[in-house]
Amino acid sequence: MICKNCNKEFKMRVTIDGKSHNLCGRRYCFACSPFKKHNTIRLETPKQGALCICRKCGKEYIYMRHKGMTKTNCSGCCTTIVRNKLKLKMIEYKGGKCKICGYQECKDALCFHHRNSTTKDLALSKIQSWAKAKAELDKCEILCINCHMEVHEKLEGSDKIIQMIIDKII
Repeated sequence: MICKNCNKEFKMRVTIDGKSHNLCGRRYCFACSPFKKHNTIRLETPKQGALCICRKCGKEYIYMRHKGMTKTNCSGCCTTIVRNKLKLKMIEYKGGKCKICGYQECKDALCFHHRNSTTKDLALSKIQSWAKAKAELDKCEILCINCHMEVHEKLEGSDKIIQMIIDKII
């Protein structure tokens, strides 16, 4: 067997304290991981500055602690994961379906419409804390992409249509 840490060869069967031990499941030699010490977690953790490959996008990156990345995902993928989880939580908070037509099939097709654009403080896509998102969500309605585009098209049109849509939303 070959040690995954130092690449040295070690025996698959060894006698310790008069007992024979099968080491076929072992990944590290005794120099890297002494017998019965259970310290292999340290060996498997990439060290600061180690070259890693992102499991999600396949990009190579240098692992730096406190730079927004994990040992398995680059910083870009970590940000995407956090934002997707937050969006799902925001969609659930607002009812999970379009206020106008009731669409709820694809969560990516749902978006948030500010009832009054003058009260908009932050873009919901940039918020990463739930407290800030919740405060901004209270000023919004959840709409599907099609209804959202219709609302914006009609906002530029006549006041009667605007009032009809706003009545339907609220």
